[in-house]
Amino acid sequence: MNANYTNPDKELQAYIYQQVSELEPFLVPNTQVNVLVQNETKEKSVRLSANVPEGVIEAEAAGEDLYEAISDAKKVLLYQIDEINNATDSIERDMKVRNFTNGSQWLH
Repeated sequence: MNANYTNPDKELQAYIYQQVSELEPFLVPNTQVNVLVQNETKEKSVRLSANVPEGVIEAEAAGEDLYEAISDAKKVLLYQIDEINNATDSIERDMKVRNFTNGSQWLH
């Protein structure tokens, strides 16, 4: 996990690690999850990105509560991973992967 934020307190850092660790069972081993937390304004934003075999998927959430934004971003990322993993039709799966990776990768 890579986390980009300044001066995190230990409680926030532990919460982020907990949320990212809950993603691990759904990802390929050794998948890198990047975390970008913007905590400078009243509205906090969090972006999670994960490198999957098909490309990079990202999830972003924002709100006044940083912990809630982190949890919401994790839920969005889990939804995207689940959608990719559950696509039974290869054309449907390719379309979902392209949507989640913004067309940056194509499956061969």
